[in-house]
Amino acid sequence: MNNELNFETFLYIGSNKLRIFSNKNFNEKNIFDEEILIENQQNVFNFEKLDQFLKMNVFKLEKISNNFLENIFLILDLDVFFPIQISVKKNNNGEEIGTTNLNYLLNFSIDQCHQTLKDKKIIHMIIDKYIIDGKFFSDLPKNTKCNYFSLDVSIISLPIHYIIDLEKILKKYHISLVKIISADYMKTLFPNNDKELAFMSRKVIEGYNKNEVLFKSKIQENKGFFERFFNFFK
Repeated sequence: MNNELNFETFLYIGSNKLRIFSNKNFNEKNIFDEEILIENQQNVFNFEKLDQFLKMNVFKLEKISNNFLENIFLILDLDVFFPIQISVKKNNNGEEIGTTNLNYLLNFSIDQCHQTLKDKKIIHMIIDKYIIDGKFFSDLPKNTKCNYFSLDVSIISLPIHYIIDLEKILKKYHISLVKIISADYMKTLFPNNDKELAFMSRKVIEGYNKNEVLFKSKIQENKGFFERFFNFFK
């Protein structure tokens, strides 16, 4: 077998279903796709079921793809996320808004939520609104100078103990967790729900929402605290 090359594998964990699927070269057509229905009592996920499901399917996936499964993206469709909304403001002294002062406000947002987020990990961070000298914007205007600007930010986090439990199971199969995606958040980006799960997940990972702040993953090169801010700052 080879190491993973141009393969993406996704694990979906829902309240009544587990699914694992893989595609090659970011194609929507899956080369492997298996799922089982599960009984989830009182929204408490059964990690033993997940372990059994992976035990049944990891080797089969590796055999079909002729690749070792080393990395996986997780789509989590459970009521385990913790959302926070916060507004932060900065005196900009007539200067142009750029990555430095945006970085300051985003870090300040996290600092302000420090106690609330102490035992949690940020999964998604989205700028909902920009207020620039009293005017509201859904997107940040280019080359903008201002005296004051503020951000309305949404943070979606997940308890760290939950992530640790997931990683323990994946580690048994020598799999690293690359990124977690909130299924509820993903659905807000694709409200018609007429797209294949792999397509929607890939779009979220690539930064489909230009106001979502993408964090660097564990297996990517170091690009700083935030992987990128927005499309026009690439």
